[in-house]
Order: sequence, then C-alpha cells, then structure tokens
Amino acid sequence: MHEFQGEECVMRTSTRAKAAAVIGAGLLGLTLVAPAYASEQGVAEARQVQDGYRNCLDGGTIPPTVQTCTDSRYQLWYVTGPDKEKAFQNAVTLGCLDGYEPVARVIGCDVSLPGQRWGVGPGIVGSTLQNGANLRYLTSQGVGWPVITDGARGDLGQQWQW
Repeated sequence: MHEFQGEECVMRTSTRAKAAAVIGAGLLGLTLVAPAYASEQGVAEARQVQDGYRNCLDGGTIPPTVQTCTDSRYQLWYVTGPDKEKAFQNAVTLGCLDGYEPVARVIGCDVSLPGQRWGVGPGIVGSTLQNGANLRYLTSQGVGWPVITDGARGDLGQQWQW
C-alpha cells in the first residue's frame, strides 16, 4: 500500500535550469504550482515529475530515468521511514558531499524499484559515502531513481535501491 499523507514536496531546480516548482498533495490529487520565473522547460519537467507522483500513488513506478543538475534536470530522492525529516537532511548532506545538488523531497511514497541495491547501514551519511563513486556512476548512466531510507523501514531499510 502506497502512503501519501499530504506533506509538501518541495522541488528545487539546478542552478543551470533556474526553474522551480512546488508540488502539494491533497485529497483531490496533486497540484502543480510554478513560480513566474520558471522557464517553460522547467514547468514541463515539473509536470513530468508530477505524472510520476500520480503513477506512484496509483501503485505504479516512477520512470527509470535519473537526470542530475549537471544536465539541468531534476534528480528525485525518495525519503521513507519514521524519521523522515532526518533522513531527508542526511540525503541533502550526502548529495552535497558527492557533488550533486539534491533537488527534490518526497515523503510517504514507498515504491519498489528494479535494479541493483547494496546495504549501507543505518547511518545514511557516514555509511553511504563509501558508495559515492557508485552513486555518481549509476546516476550518470541513467540507471534509475535513487531511494534513500533512514534504515528502519522493512525491505527498503538500510539500502540504496535502484
């Protein structure tokens, strides 16, 4: 069962794209709010991400594509677990240390994705830095959307999953 409890999902763009969108969730679905300075490309990308949210909420999966700030597109992080805010802050720290700008925040959408996975232990930042090269390589190859957990949620716990 996919969960979505109405937390705000804040989308930030890369510095190259210079577009932004805020996606909010409600009982009637998702609403896209794009600031006036968002470029047409940025709005189109945000709508594509919004469609991904809809797929996730409907029990589907996010399209298996990773686009990073290096090519002016969104990179989407999934954050699950009881301490969601801490997990997200860890993801931000990890992304910055590994040279990426974390550009999205997703709370409460627990989705299983295909591909490789490896354990990183419950300390997301400290334990995952050793996988930084793998993260960078897989992201550059467009292998899939990264999933971050706080190490305390069942099958996804203590893992990066691609």
